[in-house]
Amino acid sequence: MYYKAPEILLQNFEYNIAVDIWSLGCIFAELFIGNTLFRGKNPDEILYDIYIKLGHADFMGFLDEECPSDHEFEGSGFQYIRQHNGDFDAQCEDLLGFILQMDPLDRPNCEEILRHVYFDEVERKSGQMESLGEMLRETVLVRRGE
Repeated sequence: MYYKAPEILLQNFEYNIAVDIWSLGCIFAELFIGNTLFRGKNPDEILYDIYIKLGHADFMGFLDEECPSDHEFEGSGFQYIRQHNGDFDAQCEDLLGFILQMDPLDRPNCEEILRHVYFDEVERKSGQMESLGEMLRETVLVRRGE
């Protein structure tokens, strides 16, 4: 349940690649913190945790609701990850923010993710892109110096 996209938690059962991209972002964050990014005992608690970490404006926009200006909340962003892992730099944060878009229509596809500057440090074997999962894992290891 921890990797489910907000639209699935809200019981929109239209499954597409954007749902998998959200899950990928959650797993990417887990590589840095060693635990799930969004936690809760039920869908409502997980949605609340997403709200806290990503911010009110993004969340309310996703729900097609107006965010009152006196209640605007930017969220903690990925400060939680930065506090737990010094390897989580600006490029990591940018990539995670790129992937974890509240609106599934705004989420990138796999090719767009692989073109992100985060992956520039990793040589692609034989000039071809590897699977996204392998690229994420390899890049994290290279950046750690392993």
